[in-house]
Amino acid sequence: NLTKEDDVRKFVIRREVQPKNAEKKPYTKAPKIQRLVTPVVLQRKRHILNLKKRRAENAKEAEVEYKALLAKRVKEAAEKRSEIKKRRASSLHKA
Repeated sequence: NLTKEDDVRKFVIRREVQPKNAEKKPYTKAPKIQRLVTPVVLQRKRHILNLKKRRAENAKEAEVEYKALLAKRVKEAAEKRSEIKKRRASSLHKA
């Protein structure tokens, strides 16, 4: 069996292919090698997932803040409109 230090590419099973043109030399073909699952790869994966989670949490917090700001602005605009309406109504009564 292989150890972690062995180079996997040296142990790939290769097959010899005869070219259609008889003048050319035969060559070998080998399957693609899958990437190894190493501790570094797993660590990177964990890190990326944590970043993703953190970004999602930050986005949620920002959304809550933004909705609060919007609600505040809508409320202020409504108060302003009602104030203007009151002023108009009172000025109409005086006239």
